[in-house]
Parts: sequence; structure tokens; C-alpha cells
Amino acid sequence: FYAGWKNNKIETHLNIQYPQNLYNENERYFRINMDKALKLNETGLRKEAKELFLRIEKRLLTSDVNDRYKYYTFTHIYERLSIYYSLSSNIPKTIYYNSLLKESAVKVLEYDLTEKELIYLSIWENYSNHMTDRNTFHKNHKSAKIHFYLKKVYRDALQIGAQEYILRALGGLASIESDLGNFSRSEFYSQKGYDFSSEFGNNDSKYSFAGLLYVAKARQKKEFIECTPTEIIEFYRKLKKEKPLNIWALYLEHNCADICSIENIRSASEFYQ
Repeated sequence: FYAGWKNNKIETHLNIQYPQNLYNENERYFRINMDKALKLNETGLRKEAKELFLRIEKRLLTSDVNDRYKYYTFTHIYERLSIYYSLSSNIPKTIYYNSLLKESAVKVLEYDLTEKELIYLSIWENYSNHMTDRNTFHKNHKSAKIHFYLKKVYRDALQIGAQEYILRALGGLASIESDLGNFSRSEFYSQKGYDFSSEFGNNDSKYSFAGLLYVAKARQKKEFIECTPTEIIEFYRKLKKEKPLNIWALYLEHNCADICSIENIRSASEFYQ
């Protein structure tokens, strides 16, 4: 999102391209490092990404870059930090960064934004809201709110072709329906996620959705033809070795445990280590 300029590009060691002379030094620093942090996050190096997001935030607080850019970038940083702490089950920090996101979103709306920027703001806020509520889902029965957030993320992401959020929203919806025992609805969202993953060429999410789809169909005593349970489990082992903290590896770990339980495969215990 922060990269992709067409001229005067320099390539970093993470294969991220940025312009050499289109922005002042400070703004270029933030654009380069936001791309690095997002790339680290994508590959599963979430702790390293978190530390870089925090360094960017600290420097941005005292920077002289324009306020429109500053608050827009803060909003994205806080969305990523709320996700990190939600996955770490740190509820106080998740709530804290979710609240900072909301404050930054209100401030940046004082400026003229493009339609795409407005849609990204909506995606970040609703996805962060989902991650904030998910930790208390079973205690407080917030499934309706979580559905609302994820469906809004999905609709917004479709509108601008934001592949990551299309898949994350569908993964969240499929998982919630599975947890609630609504396996026909889980199958619906899992199939959409599987098809989009195939279209986008994202094998990590494809096999995660295959795991969800297998469980949903098995619970309804339907035939699963997309791939075999063994293929799903072997892909998980490969992904876990290459990208141990990749978000789809974490989802797939839970799915593989369910598959092993359904198929009575003894290796199920490895998915709970």
C-alpha cells in the first residue's frame, strides 16, 4: 500500500521498492519502514514487525511531516499493533491500541482523503474492532458484533481489491461459524475463501480454508474433494517450518487438530504443543 511508485525506485533487501527523490527525507523514511514492517508481518516475523512499528510511531510523533500523512499512518500502525496484541492474548494493550486507532481516524478525517484512503480507514478500524472483541467472544457472546465488523471489512475490501483483508475477513467468518457449530455457514465462507485464495495464488490461505472446509463438510457428513486430509496436514508442516508465525499457519494448526480428531489420526497431539 505504501509502495509501488513507477520511477526512481531503489530496492531494499526485502524486495520492497521505494522512490529515491519524490518525497522529503522524513516522509521517505516512514514509507520505506512501513513497507518493511508490513513485509516482516506478512512473512510471520510479527515480533520484529511490532518493534519496527513502535519505532516508526515514536519517530512520527516528533516528525515535521504533514498531519494528514502522520495521522493516516498512525491509524495503520495502531491497527497492526492491535492485531499483534490480540494474537498474543494481551487484552489491555489490544484495547489501548484500538482506542488510539479510533483517535487517529477521527483526526485524519479532518483532511481531504481519497475514496480509497477512506475505505482503508474503514477496513483498519473494523478489523481492529474485530480483533479487540474476539478475545472476549466466548465470555460475552459478541458474535453479532464480530459478524458486523468482518462483513464490513469484506465488503470494503472487495470494493478496492484488498486481497489480504478479503481473505482475513472470510477466514474470521468461517472460523466463528465453525466455533458456533453453524457448519453450513462455515462451509459457505470457507468455500469463498478457498476460491479467492486459488484466484489470488495464495497457497497459505488456500490450505487454511481447505482445512476449515474439510471440517465443515465432515460435520455435515458431506464429501470433501478439494484435497486429502494428508495433503492439508503435510502443507501445514511445511508452512510451520518455513513461516512458523505466519497467520495462516496459526489458523491451519487449529484446523489440522480438528482434522486429526475427525480422522482419528494419532499425530493430533502435535497441534496442541
